[in-house]
Amino acid sequence: MLLRKYIGIAFLLLPFFCNGQSSLGIVPNPVFDIETNYTTDQMVLKDVSDTSIQDIHIYTPIQKGHYPAHYLSNLGHAYKSLVINDWRQIGFDPGFHQTDRYFFFSDKVRYYSTKTPFTQLTYSFGQKNENYFDASHSQNITKEINLTLDYRRLNSDGIFAQNATSCNTLSLGGWYSSKNGRYDVFANFLLNNYKIQESGGWALDNVFKDAAYKRDKSIIPVKLQEDAQNLWKQKEVHFKQYFNPFKNTFSDTTVAKDFKAARYFTHDFTWQKNNLIYTDQEEDSTFYYDYFIDSTATEDRTNYSKIGNRFSFFAQNDTAANLHFEYLAFVAYEFYKYRQNTLSENVHQVFLGSEIKTAFLDNRLSTALSGQVALTPKYFGDFLITTNNTFQLKDTNSIAFGAVIKLSSPTYREEHFMSNHYRWNNDFKKIFTTTLFASWEQPKWLLSTEVRTHLIQHFIYYDTISQPHQYDAPIWQIQLQARKDFDWRMFHLGIMGVVQYNTGKEVLRLPNFWGRTTLYYQGGFIKGKLHAQLGFDVTYNTNYRGDAYNPALMSFYLQDKEKLTFYPVLDVFFNIHIKRARLFFLYQHVNSGMFQGGYYTAPDYAMPDRNIKTGVVWQFFD
Repeated sequence: MLLRKYIGIAFLLLPFFCNGQSSLGIVPNPVFDIETNYTTDQMVLKDVSDTSIQDIHIYTPIQKGHYPAHYLSNLGHAYKSLVINDWRQIGFDPGFHQTDRYFFFSDKVRYYSTKTPFTQLTYSFGQKNENYFDASHSQNITKEINLTLDYRRLNSDGIFAQNATSCNTLSLGGWYSSKNGRYDVFANFLLNNYKIQESGGWALDNVFKDAAYKRDKSIIPVKLQEDAQNLWKQKEVHFKQYFNPFKNTFSDTTVAKDFKAARYFTHDFTWQKNNLIYTDQEEDSTFYYDYFIDSTATEDRTNYSKIGNRFSFFAQNDTAANLHFEYLAFVAYEFYKYRQNTLSENVHQVFLGSEIKTAFLDNRLSTALSGQVALTPKYFGDFLITTNNTFQLKDTNSIAFGAVIKLSSPTYREEHFMSNHYRWNNDFKKIFTTTLFASWEQPKWLLSTEVRTHLIQHFIYYDTISQPHQYDAPIWQIQLQARKDFDWRMFHLGIMGVVQYNTGKEVLRLPNFWGRTTLYYQGGFIKGKLHAQLGFDVTYNTNYRGDAYNPALMSFYLQDKEKLTFYPVLDVFFNIHIKRARLFFLYQHVNSGMFQGGYYTAPDYAMPDRNIKTGVVWQFFD
């Protein structure tokens, strides 16, 4: 099946390679005046046209544009960040964030403004029926109304036993803008459907040294049977309205792709429903410590829904003024309904918040300060303060510095949980976190650096038997991130890395270093009609005692069983740009078996062996 796919791709590309002789040098691709832009409901337009093939082979939601992370043996499975990821929110939080990178969220939905229908298709495939398909279509029904459909499907049978994944996400969105510019509404309906088989990991140790499994690791026995799985279904309706009853007094109408009015009111509405189900029909499995409900089978259900309304007012002065000023204030109300076996909770919460932005010295210096606080009794005093300041130096140099200060309540899941195998009731203290950061960008030198420090008080972790606990001592971490690129003629070298050190290593375990080096040759071929990159990535992180994974909780927990050992992983890629199509051929983990036979991304969960991936991204403007 996989061979037939590659042969089909080869025939599709054959006409491009049989059209004249190749020539050295890069000839720019033609530029189309498409007049197609997109925005989120924050109302800042951006150009949709993208012809770059830079890192197009890094296509997965886990790797693309995010902090480094490892996933468990198969794309679509649970993942673990290799750096501190501050996902906590203030106020009530059900505590389920295990699939955030795979799901659609309303604040990330794109809305388009286009004179012609716009379509973008992304498709990639690999062995064991791995498929990643992402389709977007948008068109204006009238000058005032635009409709958009986004669909994403990620599924794979997995190289190892009992490891299949399936994730389907759908977004139906619409944007209406009145003729007089006084009213806009962005609306969307989201469906997220996530289903994964849970193996519990390999049931054998030292698999990489066992010759019986060298050729076929799919026959390695696992700890759970075929019916163990996690299922998550999420539905969401969201709309945001902009009301502008004021006369627009802007004297500067050339602000690039920013069409906010000087003053306006907004109203956000969100309805969301979540159903999480963990099932395992094996009787008296020795995988679990306890059985509280049924010893013959497990079917744990968690249901929660949310209704939220937010009202805000925004104002800014004339963008042509020497001192630019923006102000936003909001009040928000949310209602949660939470059910898990005999647990039941109804939560009402209110937030107040504001944001101030200024820019002066010809926009070379800008600063932003925002804050919000929870007012309802149980979560009273939770707050979030952020500040971000940027100073544009000469020669496009820029420095930025800021802080994030937060006091957040424990998630409901950390304090209360009741399932067939786990239950607890805790009374944890609030978690206080402070993050300070400073960065420097030097485009002329192709250099960027950033320093971050984190201070966490009352850190919550899951111990070696998957029970949540609170760490009394403060945890401090310093983190240095850097990227440097080198260009010489037709060659490009990129080096990026993260160095980090933290206290409290007995409860917060992270590698001291993660890095990726990219080297490729870039050229134009076939009279400049084909723009291509041929190169490789080398990714590596240092050894550390990584967390284990608990499928019944869909979470990671501390383990003292083993220290995970790693080696540099080599991926070879060939990226191509032909007219409006961008293609990649990726040979992952080329050096599999050359060192220690393989490595684990978590105890008993191995990184897949070498495999080939192929993909295409195609934009249509008609």
